[in-house]
Amino acid sequence: MVLLKNERHLLPLNRSGHRRVALIGPYADESKMLGLWAIHGYPKDTITFKHGLSEYLDTSRLTVEKGTDIIRDADFFAESGRPEDQASGQISDSATEKKHHDSAVAAAKRADIIIFAGGEHTLQSGEAGSRTKLRLPMITSNACLTSSRR
Repeated sequence: MVLLKNERHLLPLNRSGHRRVALIGPYADESKMLGLWAIHGYPKDTITFKHGLSEYLDTSRLTVEKGTDIIRDADFFAESGRPEDQASGQISDSATEKKHHDSAVAAAKRADIIIFAGGEHTLQSGEAGSRTKLRLPMITSNACLTSSRR
């Protein structure tokens, strides 16, 4: 977690505050976030961002939206040697992706504070999988939503 500036004293979040918080992102309620380096970790032991914030904040002031899938590129799964059914199980169809996107935008507009829960998919790091540029992946077009192999 990184806080570059605490302008307007947003943090720490006030447990009983009246601010509306939107937790948005593919890792907002994802327990499979240990990555390849956590050999002895178990997703069932992971506390998700949603669970952690729900324990701390007034849940009536917290909205959680996925926003997007962790990876939208089916070709990435194929290139990493994963079966095609794994890609289709993790990549939402275009209508579902649009619904997730629209819900996230609406939640962000209603919120006073937005927390983004993003990061890399397990397959995007580890032995022989490290990235050369540390940045969030971009979706540049609908071409990323479907595999050219299909």
